[in-house]
Amino acid sequence: MEKNRVRQLLAAGQPVFGTFNWLTGPECVEILGAAGFDFVVIDMEHGPHGQDALPGLLRAADAAGIVPIVRVTKNEPTLILRSLDLGARGLHIPQVNTAAEAAAVVKAARYWPLGERGFAPGTRAARFGALSTEEYIAQANADPLLIVHIENKLGVENLDEILAVPGIDVIFIGPADLSQSLGVPGELGHPRVVELVETTIAKAKRAGFPVGIFALNADDAARWVRAGVTYIALGADSFFLFNGAKALIEKLAPIRSQPAALK
Repeated sequence: MEKNRVRQLLAAGQPVFGTFNWLTGPECVEILGAAGFDFVVIDMEHGPHGQDALPGLLRAADAAGIVPIVRVTKNEPTLILRSLDLGARGLHIPQVNTAAEAAAVVKAARYWPLGERGFAPGTRAARFGALSTEEYIAQANADPLLIVHIENKLGVENLDEILAVPGIDVIFIGPADLSQSLGVPGELGHPRVVELVETTIAKAKRAGFPVGIFALNADDAARWVRAGVTYIALGADSFFLFNGAKALIEKLAPIRSQPAALK
Protein backbone atom coordinates (compact mmCIF):
# COMPACT_ATOMS: atom_id res chain seq x y z
CA MET A 1 0.00 0.00 0.00
CA GLU A 2 1.35 3.41 -0.92
CA LYS A 3 2.01 5.87 1.88
CA ASN A 4 -0.82 8.02 3.17
CA ARG A 5 -0.49 11.21 1.12
CA VAL A 6 -2.51 13.26 3.60
CA ARG A 7 -0.30 12.18 6.49
CA GLN A 8 2.82 13.06 4.49
CA LEU A 9 1.58 16.52 3.51
CA LEU A 10 0.49 17.34 7.05
CA ALA A 11 3.86 16.23 8.41
CA ALA A 12 5.49 18.64 5.96
CA GLY A 13 3.24 21.49 7.14
CA GLN A 14 1.35 21.62 3.83
CA PRO A 15 -2.41 22.21 3.68
CA VAL A 16 -4.64 19.37 2.50
CA PHE A 17 -8.10 19.80 1.03
CA GLY A 18 -10.96 17.36 1.16
CA THR A 19 -14.71 17.24 1.40
CA PHE A 20 -17.52 15.26 2.96
CA ASN A 21 -19.31 12.53 1.03
CA TRP A 22 -23.04 12.67 1.76
CA LEU A 23 -24.34 11.30 -1.55
CA THR A 24 -24.76 7.58 -2.07
CA GLY A 25 -23.01 5.74 -4.87
CA PRO A 26 -19.30 4.99 -5.32
CA GLU A 27 -19.25 7.20 -8.42
CA CYS A 28 -19.58 10.26 -6.17
CA VAL A 29 -16.34 9.35 -4.42
CA GLU A 30 -14.63 8.67 -7.76
CA ILE A 31 -15.70 12.08 -9.03
CA LEU A 32 -14.18 13.79 -5.99
CA GLY A 33 -10.92 11.95 -6.61
CA ALA A 34 -10.94 12.87 -10.28
CA ALA A 35 -11.52 16.50 -9.32
CA GLY A 36 -8.26 16.48 -7.36
CA PHE A 37 -9.26 16.50 -3.68
CA ASP A 38 -6.64 15.07 -1.32
CA PHE A 39 -9.15 13.23 0.89
CA VAL A 40 -12.82 12.39 1.20
CA VAL A 41 -14.65 11.98 4.50
CA ILE A 42 -17.19 9.20 4.07
CA ASP A 43 -19.73 10.48 6.55
CA MET A 44 -21.57 7.84 8.55
CA GLU A 45 -22.68 10.33 11.19
CA HIS A 46 -24.66 12.81 9.09
CA GLY A 47 -24.59 11.01 5.75
CA PRO A 48 -26.99 8.22 4.71
CA HIS A 49 -24.38 5.48 4.48
CA GLY A 50 -24.92 2.16 6.20
CA GLN A 51 -22.18 -0.32 6.97
CA ASP A 52 -22.94 -2.34 3.83
CA ALA A 53 -22.14 0.66 1.59
CA LEU A 54 -18.74 1.29 3.12
CA PRO A 55 -16.66 -1.33 1.24
CA GLY A 56 -17.74 -0.01 -2.17
CA LEU A 57 -17.07 3.60 -1.20
CA LEU A 58 -13.60 2.73 0.11
CA ARG A 59 -12.74 0.79 -3.06
CA ALA A 60 -13.91 3.73 -5.18
CA ALA A 61 -11.62 6.07 -3.22
CA ASP A 62 -8.64 3.77 -3.68
CA ALA A 63 -9.37 3.49 -7.41
CA ALA A 64 -9.63 7.27 -7.76
CA GLY A 65 -6.45 8.02 -5.80
CA ILE A 66 -8.17 9.94 -3.01
CA VAL A 67 -7.48 9.16 0.67
CA PRO A 68 -10.65 7.70 2.25
CA ILE A 69 -11.42 8.80 5.79
CA VAL A 70 -14.52 7.60 7.64
CA ARG A 71 -16.51 9.67 10.11
CA VAL A 72 -17.99 7.13 12.48
CA THR A 73 -21.28 7.80 14.23
CA LYS A 74 -19.70 7.84 17.68
CA ASN A 75 -16.58 6.99 19.66
CA GLU A 76 -17.29 3.28 19.92
CA PRO A 77 -14.69 0.49 19.53
CA THR A 78 -16.73 -1.73 17.20
CA LEU A 79 -17.44 1.14 14.78
CA ILE A 80 -13.77 2.11 14.77
CA LEU A 81 -12.64 -1.50 14.29
CA ARG A 82 -14.98 -2.23 11.38
CA SER A 83 -14.08 0.95 9.48
CA LEU A 84 -10.37 0.26 9.80
CA ASP A 85 -10.70 -3.43 8.92
CA LEU A 86 -12.50 -2.42 5.72
CA GLY A 87 -9.57 -0.20 4.73
CA ALA A 88 -10.25 3.36 5.97
CA ARG A 89 -7.02 5.40 5.87
CA GLY A 90 -8.25 7.64 8.67
CA LEU A 91 -11.11 8.25 11.08
CA HIS A 92 -13.08 11.29 12.18
CA ILE A 93 -14.28 10.75 15.74
CA PRO A 94 -17.07 13.13 16.83
CA GLN A 95 -17.49 14.74 20.24
CA VAL A 96 -14.18 13.96 21.93
CA ASN A 97 -14.48 16.02 25.09
CA THR A 98 -12.07 14.47 27.60
CA ALA A 99 -8.63 12.91 27.70
CA ALA A 100 -10.23 9.56 28.58
CA GLU A 101 -12.34 9.73 25.41
CA ALA A 102 -9.27 10.57 23.32
CA ALA A 103 -7.36 7.68 24.87
CA ALA A 104 -10.29 5.38 24.05
CA VAL A 105 -9.94 6.31 20.36
CA VAL A 106 -6.28 5.27 20.31
CA LYS A 107 -6.98 2.11 22.30
CA ALA A 108 -9.67 1.01 19.82
CA ALA A 109 -7.77 2.00 16.66
CA ARG A 110 -4.25 0.68 17.27
CA TYR A 111 -2.77 -2.74 17.91
CA TRP A 112 -0.47 -3.62 20.79
CA PRO A 113 1.66 -1.96 22.11
CA LEU A 114 -0.25 1.21 21.21
CA GLY A 115 -3.77 -0.09 21.73
CA GLU A 116 -6.09 -3.08 21.98
CA ARG A 117 -7.77 -3.22 18.57
CA GLY A 118 -9.20 -6.63 17.76
CA PHE A 119 -6.91 -8.51 15.38
CA ALA A 120 -8.05 -10.27 12.21
CA PRO A 121 -5.40 -11.07 9.56
CA GLY A 122 -7.79 -11.77 6.67
CA THR A 123 -9.48 -8.38 6.35
CA ARG A 124 -9.35 -6.01 3.40
CA ALA A 125 -6.99 -3.75 5.39
CA ALA A 126 -4.60 -6.74 5.66
CA ARG A 127 -5.04 -7.41 1.94
CA PHE A 128 -7.00 -10.54 2.80
CA GLY A 129 -3.94 -12.22 4.28
CA ALA A 130 -1.37 -11.13 1.68
CA LEU A 131 0.47 -9.09 4.32
CA SER A 132 2.43 -10.86 7.02
CA THR A 133 1.28 -10.26 10.59
CA GLU A 134 4.32 -8.07 11.23
CA GLU A 135 3.79 -6.00 8.08
CA TYR A 136 0.12 -5.52 8.74
CA ILE A 137 0.46 -4.49 12.37
CA ALA A 138 3.23 -2.02 11.54
CA GLN A 139 1.12 -0.52 8.74
CA ALA A 140 -2.05 -0.39 10.82
CA ASN A 141 -0.29 1.34 13.70
CA ALA A 142 1.45 3.91 11.50
CA ASP A 143 -0.89 4.76 8.63
CA PRO A 144 -4.55 5.57 9.48
CA LEU A 145 -5.00 9.11 10.73
CA LEU A 146 -6.88 9.57 14.01
CA ILE A 147 -8.78 12.85 13.81
CA VAL A 148 -10.67 13.88 16.93
CA HIS A 149 -13.44 16.45 16.89
CA ILE A 150 -13.36 19.34 19.34
CA GLU A 151 -16.92 20.57 18.93
CA ASN A 152 -18.15 21.18 22.45
CA LYS A 153 -17.16 23.77 25.01
CA LEU A 154 -16.24 20.88 27.31
CA GLY A 155 -13.70 19.66 24.77
CA VAL A 156 -12.10 23.10 24.65
CA GLU A 157 -12.01 23.25 28.45
CA ASN A 158 -10.22 19.88 28.52
CA LEU A 159 -8.06 20.53 25.47
CA ASP A 160 -4.70 20.58 27.29
CA GLU A 161 -5.36 17.09 28.65
CA ILE A 162 -6.61 15.84 25.26
CA LEU A 163 -3.47 17.14 23.53
CA ALA A 164 -1.34 15.17 25.99
CA VAL A 165 -2.81 11.84 24.83
CA PRO A 166 -0.30 9.94 22.64
CA GLY A 167 -1.53 8.74 19.26
CA ILE A 168 -3.91 11.50 18.17
CA ASP A 169 -2.98 12.93 14.75
CA VAL A 170 -5.29 15.88 13.99
CA ILE A 171 -7.47 18.21 16.07
CA PHE A 172 -10.62 18.96 14.07
CA ILE A 173 -12.82 21.90 15.11
CA GLY A 174 -16.58 21.72 14.58
CA PRO A 175 -17.80 25.34 14.81
CA ALA A 176 -21.48 24.50 14.27
CA ASP A 177 -21.73 22.01 17.14
CA LEU A 178 -19.52 24.30 19.20
CA SER A 179 -22.08 27.08 18.75
CA GLN A 180 -24.81 24.74 19.95
CA SER A 181 -22.89 23.87 23.10
CA LEU A 182 -22.65 27.60 23.83
CA GLY A 183 -26.37 28.17 23.39
CA VAL A 184 -26.00 30.15 20.15
CA PRO A 185 -26.78 27.50 17.52
CA GLY A 186 -25.69 28.43 14.01
CA GLU A 187 -24.09 31.73 15.06
CA LEU A 188 -20.59 30.83 13.87
CA GLY A 189 -19.46 34.45 14.06
CA HIS A 190 -20.58 34.86 17.67
CA PRO A 191 -17.70 36.21 19.81
CA ARG A 192 -17.78 33.20 22.14
CA VAL A 193 -17.61 30.76 19.24
CA VAL A 194 -14.77 32.69 17.62
CA GLU A 195 -12.93 32.83 20.93
CA LEU A 196 -13.07 29.06 21.47
CA VAL A 197 -12.09 28.32 17.86
CA GLU A 198 -9.09 30.64 18.13
CA THR A 199 -8.12 29.14 21.50
CA THR A 200 -8.26 25.63 20.06
CA ILE A 201 -6.14 26.54 17.03
CA ALA A 202 -3.52 28.28 19.15
CA LYS A 203 -3.21 25.49 21.73
CA ALA A 204 -3.12 22.70 19.16
CA LYS A 205 -0.47 24.46 17.09
CA ARG A 206 1.69 25.10 20.16
CA ALA A 207 1.46 21.40 20.96
CA GLY A 208 2.56 20.51 17.43
CA PHE A 209 -0.76 19.17 16.13
CA PRO A 210 -2.18 19.79 12.67
CA VAL A 211 -5.54 21.55 13.00
CA GLY A 212 -8.59 20.85 10.86
CA ILE A 213 -11.87 22.66 10.32
CA PHE A 214 -14.90 22.75 8.06
CA ALA A 215 -14.86 25.48 5.38
CA LEU A 216 -17.84 26.72 3.40
CA ASN A 217 -15.98 27.79 0.24
CA ALA A 218 -12.56 28.59 -1.20
CA ASP A 219 -12.39 32.04 0.44
CA ASP A 220 -13.25 30.50 3.79
CA ALA A 221 -10.57 27.83 3.27
CA ALA A 222 -7.96 30.48 2.45
CA ARG A 223 -8.83 32.37 5.62
CA TRP A 224 -8.33 29.25 7.74
CA VAL A 225 -5.03 28.39 6.06
CA ARG A 226 -3.79 31.91 6.87
CA ALA A 227 -4.77 31.20 10.49
CA GLY A 228 -2.58 28.10 10.52
CA VAL A 229 -5.17 25.41 9.78
CA THR A 230 -3.83 22.75 7.42
CA TYR A 231 -6.60 20.11 7.25
CA ILE A 232 -9.54 21.66 5.42
CA ALA A 233 -12.83 19.82 4.87
CA LEU A 234 -14.43 21.96 2.18
CA GLY A 235 -18.20 21.59 1.94
CA ALA A 236 -19.80 18.37 0.79
CA ASP A 237 -20.64 16.69 -2.49
CA SER A 238 -24.34 17.41 -1.99
CA PHE A 239 -23.52 21.12 -1.67
CA PHE A 240 -21.53 21.01 -4.91
CA LEU A 241 -24.39 19.38 -6.80
CA PHE A 242 -26.96 21.81 -5.40
CA ASN A 243 -24.86 24.93 -5.94
CA GLY A 244 -23.87 23.93 -9.46
CA ALA A 245 -27.43 23.06 -10.44
CA LYS A 246 -28.82 26.23 -8.86
CA ALA A 247 -26.28 28.44 -10.66
CA LEU A 248 -27.16 26.82 -13.98
CA ILE A 249 -30.90 27.28 -13.48
CA GLU A 250 -30.38 30.91 -12.50
CA LYS A 251 -28.44 31.50 -15.74
CA LEU A 252 -31.30 29.91 -17.68
CA ALA A 253 -33.96 32.14 -16.06
CA PRO A 254 -33.64 34.98 -18.66
CA ILE A 255 -34.02 32.45 -21.46
CA ARG A 256 -37.16 31.05 -19.90
CA SER A 257 -38.65 34.55 -19.54
CA GLN A 258 -37.80 35.62 -23.09
CA PRO A 259 -38.29 32.54 -25.30
CA ALA A 260 -39.09 34.69 -28.36
CA ALA A 261 -35.48 35.88 -28.44
CA LEU A 262 -34.38 32.37 -29.33
CA LYS A 263 -36.54 32.13 -32.48
